[in-house]
This record gives sequence, C-alpha cells and structure tokens, in this order.
Amino acid sequence: MSDPVSVSGSAAIEVTVASVGPQGPPGADGAGVPPGGAKGQVLVKSGEGDGEAVWADPPPPLEIDGGTF
Repeated sequence: MSDPVSVSGSAAIEVTVASVGPQGPPGADGAGVPPGGAKGQVLVKSGEGDGEAVWADPPPPLEIDGGTF
C-alpha cells in the first residue's frame, strides 16, 4: 500500500512509513446508543457508569443579561 506524499517549503522533515497488516476479525458489539429517541431529543447521561444514557428533551435556552444562549 502506498499513498502519495507532497512536500513544499524548505523545512526539513522526517517521514516514517510503517507497514499495515491485515484487518482482524470484528469485535463484540458494545452498548451503543439506546434505541428510540424522537426528533429534537438529545442523548444524555443517566448515571455515572459507562453506557448509562437515555434520550431526553433538551433543556430550554439560557437567558443571561437579556441575551439568549
């Protein structure tokens, strides 16, 4: 496998090319994104652990000093 490399300018560069082996077998599926969720909802953490997430309505915009954020 080779990819073209372009160099411009006068600065010295060092390039290391490593060979890439074959792709391994796919791993087991992870927790992923929970199913569901409606248009406009956002994914939020539901606990401290990894993968603890649920779909929820986004919070309302913040109004600070007369501006909405």
